[in-house]
Amino acid sequence: MPPADHLYRTTDTHPDRGDLFADAPLGIFYSTTEGRLLRANPAMAAMLGYASPEELVESVTDLGSQIYAEPHRRAEIVSAMLARGGWLHEEVPMRRKDGALITVLMKGRKISGADNGIACLEGYLINISARVAAELQVREYEERWKALDQVGVIMLYYNVETGMIHFSNSWKRLLGYADHEIANWLPIDQWHGMLHPEERADIEAAVRADINAGVSFSNRVHRVRCKEGEYKWVHLLGTFLGRDAAGRARRGAGVLTDITSLREALSPAMSAPLPCGTPASDTWILDLIACQVVIPGYESLRLTAKEFQFFSLLAGAVPRPLTRDDAVCGIYGRNDEYTSRSLDVIIARLRKKVETLTFDPFPLQTLYGTGFLFTSPLTAR
Repeated sequence: MPPADHLYRTTDTHPDRGDLFADAPLGIFYSTTEGRLLRANPAMAAMLGYASPEELVESVTDLGSQIYAEPHRRAEIVSAMLARGGWLHEEVPMRRKDGALITVLMKGRKISGADNGIACLEGYLINISARVAAELQVREYEERWKALDQVGVIMLYYNVETGMIHFSNSWKRLLGYADHEIANWLPIDQWHGMLHPEERADIEAAVRADINAGVSFSNRVHRVRCKEGEYKWVHLLGTFLGRDAAGRARRGAGVLTDITSLREALSPAMSAPLPCGTPASDTWILDLIACQVVIPGYESLRLTAKEFQFFSLLAGAVPRPLTRDDAVCGIYGRNDEYTSRSLDVIIARLRKKVETLTFDPFPLQTLYGTGFLFTSPLTAR
């Protein structure tokens, strides 16, 4: 084997072109089949965190154990190089001097000597860590999307620039469609056409206003037409992302919740008169369109999706107490230790929000062994 300083020095009859080996933007190396690094260029040294090619060559005595994140991969790659006559392309995890992992795209081949033996291995490296990380992030997002869809969470993504809106498959099931009967991607006008006529104009105007005004949070209730023509009530909790030069939103994302059963349960509360002698100014009003509660004597309080569901269940139970089981199952669909504790967290946060605003006790009485009783007049509209 010739000494490293004799190997493959670049000879160029055009000095103004410079040293292609030294100036190349990608890593270049020569090594023995056993794993000794013979020569490397500055780009490879920088890629692996070394100050110079000389430091890299002197420090690395075994590529498999020192540079390859998975030492067995080098033996496999070398075997493949020796078995073929041309170039081999592989994505390889490598370890930098500081221990950090990177992923490189390696193009390598064997170089034959004068006696038809193997003189050395030649390779080119491109750092593709950013691409690999982006692909991994996309896969993780896709897996999360699928997992949420499988448990019935209805998600949407709105590309404002193209005017297309994407729904998860659970949206189709909500409306009574089979997967093949309606597309996941719809023009926004088609989606608007599925809204209830009484609410369509208001929803369209509200969405346009949110996009133009740079609003980052959307919290709305409306009806949507199902396959058979009936309508279901849904609660949309969404956000707008990315802004153009004019400040308009470029993308939107959100979650839809079927609240039809809640609306049906609230129907008596919405139409029932207030108790005799109750001043209207003393009544807490749950605003089902804006998803907020109007507190007597104070401004309205915006509610999270779970807080809104809890208040809706309270209003539906008036004048009776809301049982703990009905509250937990109404919000989470099941009653177990985790969901029961989660309900306690919702109530504690809601109590803190109200008392911070009003400096008065939150009028929710806990009836141990039974549930909850809202002690102030409460109605929904």
